[in-house]
Amino acid sequence: MIRLAILGPQKSLNYVQEILSEMHCYLEAVYVPYTDYHEVLPFLEKSERNFDAILFTGMTPYLYASQNLTPSVIWEYLPRNKISFLSALLKANRQNGINICKISLDCYEESIVYETYREIGYQKNDILILKYPSLVTEENYLTQVCQFHELNYYKKKVGLCVTGLSFVAQTLSEKGIPCVKIEPSADAIIQQINKIQLNYQLRIKEENSLAILLIDTDFLEEYSVCNQNLIQRFKNKNQILELIYIFASKMKAAVLEYPDGRCYLFTTTADLKAETDSFTRLELLFSIHNKNIIKNVFMGIGLGETPQSAKFHAELGCQKARQNGIDCCYIVYDENSIAGPISPSNKEEPVIHADRPLLSISQQTGINTSTLQKMKLVLAQYHLDIVTPQKFAQLMHISPRSMNRLLLALEDHGYIQVVGKSSSSSPGRPSRLIRLNF
Repeated sequence: MIRLAILGPQKSLNYVQEILSEMHCYLEAVYVPYTDYHEVLPFLEKSERNFDAILFTGMTPYLYASQNLTPSVIWEYLPRNKISFLSALLKANRQNGINICKISLDCYEESIVYETYREIGYQKNDILILKYPSLVTEENYLTQVCQFHELNYYKKKVGLCVTGLSFVAQTLSEKGIPCVKIEPSADAIIQQINKIQLNYQLRIKEENSLAILLIDTDFLEEYSVCNQNLIQRFKNKNQILELIYIFASKMKAAVLEYPDGRCYLFTTTADLKAETDSFTRLELLFSIHNKNIIKNVFMGIGLGETPQSAKFHAELGCQKARQNGIDCCYIVYDENSIAGPISPSNKEEPVIHADRPLLSISQQTGINTSTLQKMKLVLAQYHLDIVTPQKFAQLMHISPRSMNRLLLALEDHGYIQVVGKSSSSSPGRPSRLIRLNF
């Protein structure tokens, strides 16, 4: 059963709880109310790992948390859509016939707003939308948003304030300013709950899937049949086997030795990822590489749903390592998705061999398919949907300048969506919040 923490203002939590009670979901929901979205950070730092997934009732706390923490479990938020915005407009129109053509707005994408107005018969020239920039990490953000709405209302620029923030809605209402709070639709809640359940099952399936590590070593000397050399060869082989068994014991892996000297380690993907820091740090490769009795060590990590497929992938990875001619390891997810080489010195960045659907994007943008695939894999590894260019560069282990060049090429062809901006305590312009569209 999934243990799900749902974070949001009490009113939003009550609504989500009502919807979930009608769904009869097979999950344990823990409702965590807050008054100020900044409260999510200490909660996540302390308690995130006590849950299988986190659901934010709004995008603002999700963006704020994403800029300060890297998720270790599934994170989702209730999306903003046209249904939610339309419901807010209808609610406002019922309140003494408030003029909905001139509004101040926060926490919503203007494209969705204009599409909603168009669908109910308004043209762009018929409406005025004053939007507050999405700088969710700026100091006193909530106060600044309130002042933005108040100023535009008192100057008679707008007749209605539309907000996605409970604190702002309450503050404006107490001052008698016409305001409506956008709430997620029931469909959006059901959709995200189903998405979380599906992602959880996929993660469990992946973590329980079989992983095989194949180690193939070449010794420095060719040994003759004389007894002394046979004894030395036996001792040398045992030195390597000792390292392999120590490594295997850390993740309770089964070891299978072949007469030709190859060794297979059978474990789960989750255990192997934990021991290798998600396949980025191969201690065993480094240990064997440093032995002065070894000429070369080649490794392949194979993942698969069956022992047969995992073994085939491990052998394919090891074969690619041997073809490369240096001590290294390749990780084979499937025949079209291979990461490597990973070397003991970690000086070489893994090259990702991408599947065919990315070829079109590569041809349009000039970015090679291995880089595109790596961008996708990095975001998937850290469970990120939205990220700043600086954070993305850090996770990709490239310079911010290189990352900006990649993002510019993708943005020029519509493969990047800018969903907002985020400021930080450091000086400089606010960072964009982006989402990959491929």
